[in-house]
This record gives sequence, C-alpha cells and structure tokens, in this order.
Amino acid sequence: DGTGGLAPQTMRHMHRVLNQAMSQAARWQLISKNPLESISLPKASRAVFNVYDLSETKALLIALRGTSIFMPVLLSVLLGMRRAEISALRWASIDIDGGLLSVLQTTEQMNNGHQIKALKRSRTRVLSLAPSITCELRHHWISQQCSFLKAGMHSSIDQFVCAHADDQMMQPTWITHEWLRVIRGTQFPHYRFDDLRHTHAIHLLTSGVSPTIASERLGYSRVGEMLNFYSDLMPNE
Repeated sequence: DGTGGLAPQTMRHMHRVLNQAMSQAARWQLISKNPLESISLPKASRAVFNVYDLSETKALLIALRGTSIFMPVLLSVLLGMRRAEISALRWASIDIDGGLLSVLQTTEQMNNGHQIKALKRSRTRVLSLAPSITCELRHHWISQQCSFLKAGMHSSIDQFVCAHADDQMMQPTWITHEWLRVIRGTQFPHYRFDDLRHTHAIHLLTSGVSPTIASERLGYSRVGEMLNFYSDLMPNE
C-alpha cells in the first residue's frame, strides 16, 4: 500500500518457500550453492491489534444496524469468524432452528477475482448460536429473500448470507473497505475489521470460557497458538 515494507512474518514465509526451491535446485546441481543459506531473517514481530470492550461492542452493533456492514460485523464480533469465512458463508451452512452454524469454506482473494475453497479440517468448526444471533439471522434471511424476490431472483439455501442486492457475494476486500467507510462516520475507535474477531476472542477468554473451547470456536489448530497470540492483552492470566 506504499506505506512500508513487508511484515517480518511475511518475509519469513517467503524465505521458507524460496529456500526450499533453491535447496532443490542445488540437489539437482542446477546451482552450486543455495544463496539463501547466508541470509539473516528478521525476528517475527508480535501481533498488534485493538479490541472493543463490551459496552462499545453493544453500542457498535446498535449503531450499525440497518447498514450494509451489519451482518459481517455481527458474524465477526459475536462468532469470531474470519473475514474470508464470512464472505464464503452460505445459508446451507446455518441451522437457524437448531442454533448451529458450520464454518466450512473460505474465500481466497486474487487480483482477477476470487475463489471459494474448503477449509482445512483443523479450521472447520460448528458454532453454537445464542438466541439473539439466531433472531438476527432469521430477520436477515427474511429481509434478503424479500429483496431477491422483488428483483425476480429465486430463493436458494446456496445463496450467500452476506450478499449484495444482485445476489453476488460480499468479497473480503469489499467488506474491509465498507467497514472503514462506515466506521469513519461514527464516534467509535477506527479499528480494523480483523480486530472484531480479536474482540470476540478477548471477550471469550476474559469471561472465563475454557481456552480449549475458545480455540475451537475461533478455528485455531492448537490451544497454545491462540494463547500465545493473545497473551499480551491478558497479562494477568
């Protein structure tokens, strides 16, 4: 975006891929030596993020009700879903009457569009829904389907939960840009959309929810990975 270089962790990921390629080239004797062996990598930096407290979260949802970004915000801050997971979520994955939501797919954003992919098994999960969330989803379903029918489109459980008026999915980048546009017009701190998921995580952990349950709900493959990520905001735990 023109504001600086790549993050240390991104450079480490890129180095890992290039190092494997160069090592293979050396084994095939296409090059005499792997040039990446002498490169010193930067230390991985700690994650930096902000979170809304409980009162701010409640006020935020009230303020954003009726806006285009309300449902993505709800799914992120109350369920801990990732932006790409929200984008790929279909009605077929939600059992409103049973109060369950299955996170099975993600959206991969590319320069020329996007593609929907199945999540790795360690990332898939079934989330229990509070009555307030099922109520919001039911209202959203009715409102969305009425709009589609008025536009001459058929109703289907394969439609996206977060969709535009033309039934097209809300892509991850659109969600980010729309969030920034809407939040700038409010009195709330201007945090990133990803910080909504982190807000949910901190609310879970500080309210006494088991770290094991919290990590499963958030889609972490290991409990330690989650605790290490959020440890800076929980110095007393």
